[in-house]
Amino acid sequence: MDSNHAPSVEQILTEAGFDWLSEKSDVETTHGFLTKFKDLSRDLDPVLVELSKSEIRKKLKAIGVTNSSDVLKKFFGGNESNGNSHKGLSLKNPEPWPECVDGGELLIEIKHTFNKFLVLPEKADTALSLWVLFAWAHDAFSISPLLDFRSPTKRCGKSTGLKILSRLVPRPLTTANISAAALYRAVEHYKPTLLVDEVDTFLKTNEELGGIINAGHERTSAFVIRCDGDDSEPKRFCVWGPKILAGIGRRRDTLEDRSIPIPMKRKGPGETVEKLKLHKSYDFEFIRCKAMRWASDNFETLKTADPEMPKGLNDRAEDNWLPLLAIADLAGGGWPERARKAAVSLSGGELDDDAFSVQLLSAIKNYFNDNETDRVASETLEKHLHELEDSPWTEYRHGRPISKTGISRLLKPFGIKPKTIRTDTSRTAKGYLSEHFKDAFDRYLPAPPYQTVTGGTSLKNNKLDDYQSVTRKMDVTDDNSIKPFKNKDVPRVTDENPVGGGKKEIPSFEGGWTRGFDPGGPPYWKKDGEVLYD
Repeated sequence: MDSNHAPSVEQILTEAGFDWLSEKSDVETTHGFLTKFKDLSRDLDPVLVELSKSEIRKKLKAIGVTNSSDVLKKFFGGNESNGNSHKGLSLKNPEPWPECVDGGELLIEIKHTFNKFLVLPEKADTALSLWVLFAWAHDAFSISPLLDFRSPTKRCGKSTGLKILSRLVPRPLTTANISAAALYRAVEHYKPTLLVDEVDTFLKTNEELGGIINAGHERTSAFVIRCDGDDSEPKRFCVWGPKILAGIGRRRDTLEDRSIPIPMKRKGPGETVEKLKLHKSYDFEFIRCKAMRWASDNFETLKTADPEMPKGLNDRAEDNWLPLLAIADLAGGGWPERARKAAVSLSGGELDDDAFSVQLLSAIKNYFNDNETDRVASETLEKHLHELEDSPWTEYRHGRPISKTGISRLLKPFGIKPKTIRTDTSRTAKGYLSEHFKDAFDRYLPAPPYQTVTGGTSLKNNKLDDYQSVTRKMDVTDDNSIKPFKNKDVPRVTDENPVGGGKKEIPSFEGGWTRGFDPGGPPYWKKDGEVLYD
């Protein structure tokens, strides 16, 4: 097993031989699998050992072993694992920082760490920094807000955010293909910081997991009742603990109400961040040591904190932000004001990340390109979407067409809102300008690599959609090819049949220039890396 990366439960059981366990396995064979697992467990994190045991119990029951719990207890010596008592086991935390820690300076250090590796929306770095300290001082509060990375599509930095947090929070436990039984046992025994990636698919396959996550929001009700053991005796499991989610689109309402949202977005053109490399050494451990010391020194003060709430938050949002605002007030400096602005910005309005958002962006971009316009009224856009063939918009609302309100709601996560505009017919109406979409188009609908079109290739309807691009060589000899002027003093020529339709003025030069067409942007000529736009 790779010593540099923590194995999954599935990998552990496979290496121990449990993939070969069946009803035909005799006692000696089963004993051999358990012996192999026991040997492997000596070098494993205690949480992984416990989770693996839970899966072994299920495998033993599946082949007819009715006393699987007793078998494991006898094999591992009662409640012993790795030579230690289960009750005394915990995930490893660092040694606390030897000196008192300034909370404001520590928060700045954490904030810089996130901004080093992630492109974050405004105020999100503040929320993330405060939540890290909250995780260390978690037991000082009665509410445990979920930290929720959300994005409209893939490749927005959610997984990177989880990796950073897993190196900053206490006792991190990243879940993957975990059963509900293993989850509540792990949380009960080890009080980890739970990190759930791809939560959108995670919860689809197991509704019970969502209930466990929900139950951990408030300390007084952070319990689930399950029948445990071979005798199916009801038992109460504590699921109180800090939890982090990451996924695409909206969460169910019960999770959204318990969350501090972190809306993620793709890197735009010109935005660069450092790549997080697993093999590279960073200062994460220093931050953990400082966070542990700060939380310990200020624990009692945080227990009685009653921070003033900003206007614009509903009751549930106030509950979620109370721990973070208490930490900000104690840190002092500019953090109290910074935290309240972040609270209103992130939780003051309803965030709606729908999976249809990117599809809508594509449809709007095509509309601007096809109609050679830079504006569209909301009413016109609504009608256009209803008329599109093979699209989801005609049955978007439970079988009914999408409305102007629905369009606005889907565009809201991208920071795009309808405004009063002057339409092409010189009347005023609510609608959108193409300039409002530039950032969203650049991030979520980037132009793909260009294709070269030669004389024998035709373009269907002479049109370029979001997923096509064309490069036309100057020496192509067809009826619609662009022919350069030999006279350099004549700088422009009219293309009678440009890609996308309609007339367009384009630069014309002799000798080796390449014609390019960028969806949503102006056509251009290119030679030896030099680009000239219309």
